[in-house]
Amino acid sequence: MEPINIRLPEVKIQKIDEIATKNGITRSEVIRHALTIYFQLLENLGGFIDLRSLKISPNEISTSKWGDLVIMKLKNGQAIVLANTSSGGIGPKKEDVVKLDGKLLGQLMARTVLIKVLSSGAQPIALVANLSVEFFPTGSRIFQGIREEAHKLKALEISEGHTEENIETNQTGMGIQVVGRIL
Repeated sequence: MEPINIRLPEVKIQKIDEIATKNGITRSEVIRHALTIYFQLLENLGGFIDLRSLKISPNEISTSKWGDLVIMKLKNGQAIVLANTSSGGIGPKKEDVVKLDGKLLGQLMARTVLIKVLSSGAQPIALVANLSVEFFPTGSRIFQGIREEAHKLKALEISEGHTEENIETNQTGMGIQVVGRIL
């Protein structure tokens, strides 16, 4: 990767630091994930953003909830749908209450959150998964299941987020977020 320098308002730097600390990742990782999602939104949602100003004014978005989905309706008739799901104590770790193969857990969790987005009429465009387990062996099996399930929908950007490498975990925990679009 090549380093770059950018100038940001202090409030944005504070938000980046807050997200990084909360998720145990670096500023660079937060920015890379944000850019990945932003690029997918630009590619999949078309010209709802004036690229010269890189702004969406608040009066161009109305936000509502439908069950546990967040729906952001844009002035041009398109909408962005956000959904998430999480689990804890289910998986292959020694203290998990419900024992389940990591790959199957990944498939079921991905399917759950993807169905939420699809049921709203939206097309999923990006999926981010964060795991509270080590990458190998547990996390890699969970990510494999997530990828297999998500690839059934084809045009979906998958970001394998954070795994826990600092502390040995005895239970499986994870969260998945999906961004979808309605044209």
